[in-house]
Amino acid sequence: MATQPPRTPRPAPKTRVRVRRNVRWLAAGILAVALGGLGTWALFSTIADTRSAIKVTSTVYRGQIIQANNLTVVSIGRNTDVPVVSGDSLNAVVGQAARTDLPAGGLLVDKSYGAPALADGMALVGLKLGAGRIPVTALKPGTSVAVVAVPAANAQASEVPRTVTGTLASAPTVGADGSYLVDLEVGVADAEQVARLGALGQVALIEKAS
Repeated sequence: MATQPPRTPRPAPKTRVRVRRNVRWLAAGILAVALGGLGTWALFSTIADTRSAIKVTSTVYRGQIIQANNLTVVSIGRNTDVPVVSGDSLNAVVGQAARTDLPAGGLLVDKSYGAPALADGMALVGLKLGAGRIPVTALKPGTSVAVVAVPAANAQASEVPRTVTGTLASAPTVGADGSYLVDLEVGVADAEQVARLGALGQVALIEKAS
């Protein structure tokens, strides 16, 4: 009997792995990319459609000198129909005088400030006053005050300078040492006396009726 050759085993059929595509996730990915593009375009459009402006952070009264800590720069819509002052002008505005009251939170507009001006025959004197030598109530620029000499204890009555009338050019501010700093308009003839008394710490202010 003839011997039959051994049979060669047939290879197992290959199983095809079917990748299931989740249509919902695919659509969500496409939508996310689209929204991202729209968001970028919207952000760019917003930035390109703004401009800088100067905002008043603390109230500045008419006649008061504008300080750097009174202002900040913000962004506003380019089509805002208000004659605001550009943020690029910040340094030029500091040191100017307010021509009108500038309320905190408002935008600085054209012609609301200008160079400090003194009337003929008037002078501007800066004073540093200790506690108890100025009223504790808020004083606004334009307030009429009496500048009273506070002589040394051993001074003779004849040596006491006369009282001088002046007008506040700025609202008093508190210095780092607790003293009060204020600019005062006085007559040119009295300016030297007031300045000397202020330097010696021998002056006090009294509010007068308008």
